[in-house]
Amino acid sequence: MENSNKILIIFAAVIFLSPGISAQEDRSIADLREEIEDMELTSAEKYFEVDDMRRKTVLMLYTIERVNVSADVKQFIFSVENFLNTFESTYVKSETGGVSEHRESIEQGSGMKKMASDIRLYKNNQELKEYPQVPVIADDADSAVKRFLDDMGAYFEDAAEYENVTPIKIKHIEDAIYAYEESENNEKKIEVRVVHEEINSEFLTDMNTAAAQKQEADTLLNKSDALKDSGNIIDLFSAFWSAADAGLKYGNIMKIYSGHNLDSSGCSENKECSLEYYGIFIEVYDKNEYASEISESLTTVILKYITVIAFIVLIILFIFKRSYSKYRADSKDAKLGVELGLDS
Repeated sequence: MENSNKILIIFAAVIFLSPGISAQEDRSIADLREEIEDMELTSAEKYFEVDDMRRKTVLMLYTIERVNVSADVKQFIFSVENFLNTFESTYVKSETGGVSEHRESIEQGSGMKKMASDIRLYKNNQELKEYPQVPVIADDADSAVKRFLDDMGAYFEDAAEYENVTPIKIKHIEDAIYAYEESENNEKKIEVRVVHEEINSEFLTDMNTAAAQKQEADTLLNKSDALKDSGNIIDLFSAFWSAADAGLKYGNIMKIYSGHNLDSSGCSENKECSLEYYGIFIEVYDKNEYASEISESLTTVILKYITVIAFIVLIILFIFKRSYSKYRADSKDAKLGVELGLDS
């Protein structure tokens, strides 16, 4: 009895979960024809293949007998219907959205390639050999997806051209390469990859230079910070020159970052750019300000030391001069005395 209940439960679960026994498959050929015929596909304005698929599928459905329809035929129709719905929703998303939506559309386009590939398999299916529309529908699906992905590639090429923030520009170019790779447009993929290598190489070189200079500048600033309160004039001079040198290096880093617009709102408002680059720019800016503060404060202290030293030197020189003058005078007097003594 217990085993019988288990079997019933398993059987019920299979019925409930099985994709083959669904409301979709319960639809009649007439229902399918009506649904596909009534589809409003705005994507058809740009991609003629979509409307061609819809019309040829409807034509095919008019020729199919309403009874004893094979599972393969029905599955083909479901696949086409699903493809058309997916293509339409993806197209609308790309038309009404921004960069992130276009990026998602490339991912969905990759999924649609698989759907088109599944539809293409039916070209060799014996159950569908009598329907001349099948090969055309399969070719249309393949063409529509590839053209859509090419358009996504062109979108990101344009976005990259007008983008001033270098890492964001590079990301757009990478998205374009991915789209062309998915559309199997090797000519465009190679063309855009050349641009990517040129820009990315220059950017990485600049970032490596900035990173090396930042490490040196941080070391100098730490040294200056440790010596700036010393009472030793030599330490103060060392702190001053270290701060000044650090400031020059921080200034160079800021110029490098500014050259790639990493100091702009375009970078600060982009999550990835802000985390990776804008935060460093702000850190460098703050450290440059601190290095300037140390230099200015030490300039005042060192000038005081120099003033005192100069005053002491002047006093020493004055004393030396007086002593020397007295010595000269005494020497002259002695010489004169000797001369007068000889004359007498």
